[in-house]
Amino acid sequence: ARQAIALPSNVAFNAAVFNAVSASHELAPALLTLGTNLSYGFLWNEIRAKRGAYGARAHYSLTNAAFSFSTYRDPCVTESLATFAQVFDHVTDTMDLSKENVEQAVIGVVKNIDRPIRPAMAVETALTRHLHGITNEMRKLFRDRLLRLTGKQILKAVDEVLRPAFEKAAVCVVSSQAK
Repeated sequence: ARQAIALPSNVAFNAAVFNAVSASHELAPALLTLGTNLSYGFLWNEIRAKRGAYGARAHYSLTNAAFSFSTYRDPCVTESLATFAQVFDHVTDTMDLSKENVEQAVIGVVKNIDRPIRPAMAVETALTRHLHGITNEMRKLFRDRLLRLTGKQILKAVDEVLRPAFEKAAVCVVSSQAK
């Protein structure tokens, strides 16, 4: 579950990946929304702005039922891994989960899932949906849940899905031997 790959580098690439819930689960829209919100909010501020990494991301994979945190070109290892663990307290203690803020976060997610795609990407998307058995009915149900998302559901997703699963996260760091 813990892996390090040493190479001559002054920066690190850090990742933590753990099980979440399937896309058909009632809390899946909360996870997708959290991934987007944390990437452009908490992780960006803590890892990119304060510590100088080129990037940080939280991501929920609808097709793999997994949630991940990652950084790239990151001068820090232990601090970034600790920041991943702080995400849950940030959400429950300080994140603004007002109706207005959740609505804005949902708009950001819908913008990504409804974006126009080129023909080659359309073929890839259709194949992925076919291979994973994703029907139009399932997509509609997910979208309906996303549009009704509340702050309470986000808190529930953190407490019932993410926080317990994070303890068993697979962690990988690619950096110098010294880091």
